[in-house]
Amino acid sequence: MSTAQAIIRKWFRISPSQRRLIIESLFLLAITRCVIIVLPFSAVSRLASRQISKPSSISADTRAALLRQVRTAVLVCAPRVPWRAKCFEQGLTAHLMLRRRGIPTVLCYGALRDLERGLLAHVWVLDGDHYVIGGELAPKYRVLMTFPSNAVI
Repeated sequence: MSTAQAIIRKWFRISPSQRRLIIESLFLLAITRCVIIVLPFSAVSRLASRQISKPSSISADTRAALLRQVRTAVLVCAPRVPWRAKCFEQGLTAHLMLRRRGIPTVLCYGALRDLERGLLAHVWVLDGDHYVIGGELAPKYRVLMTFPSNAVI
């Protein structure tokens, strides 16, 4: 079986809802990359801080499943796109996807001073006190900003 056939088989084995999330993730990874490159940071921060129009009233189990599905979609797509899709693009994508669904996540921007590499930055997303994406490295970093800015972490 060729690689293309394996990919097609895998695509049709996943649920239609997961396929939609993957397509949305691909689209938003491209948009967030362009936004980060083209717009000033103040515009990016306004985008990340947009208010949720209608908070979600889904059950805790449904919410947890949605968080996992969005995380999976972003993490599956990010290494496969032909542009840079590191923590900032991934975090902003997941944050926008979840906030669009009424989940009030917080995008965190942090920094770390490394003796060998200098000042390092990292972005991660929180839902309450649970990491959605980027949490593997987050504890090492000091939070500099959150989006929305009034978020309590």
